[in-house]
Amino acid sequence: MHIAIPSKNRAGKCTTQKIIKDCTFYVSESEVHQYKQFYDNVVGMPKEVVGITKARNWILKNTTERYVVFIDDDVKTCGYSRLEERKTKKIEIRNEDFWNEEFLK
Repeated sequence: MHIAIPSKNRAGKCTTQKIIKDCTFYVSESEVHQYKQFYDNVVGMPKEVVGITKARNWILKNTTERYVVFIDDDVKTCGYSRLEERKTKKIEIRNEDFWNEEFLK
């Protein structure tokens, strides 16, 4: 499973990598040097790739992973709501182990 974070103009301001350590930022080639100052996994996309739809399609075409999960670059918490008999319960996910178990079943 590959966790891809398309990003633009937010070097040093992203928060997702604090929750999900094993992720890769995808940015324009012109921003790679800025992002590498703050994050370990950074991939540069050609300057022709403009817009979120084109970025996501480029990422899908340029990865060998079977599963790709796209996440915003400014996530502070993530989780889901579980419906119980009379109420809902918020389940907060604190690390990427949950996603690995969920997608690789």
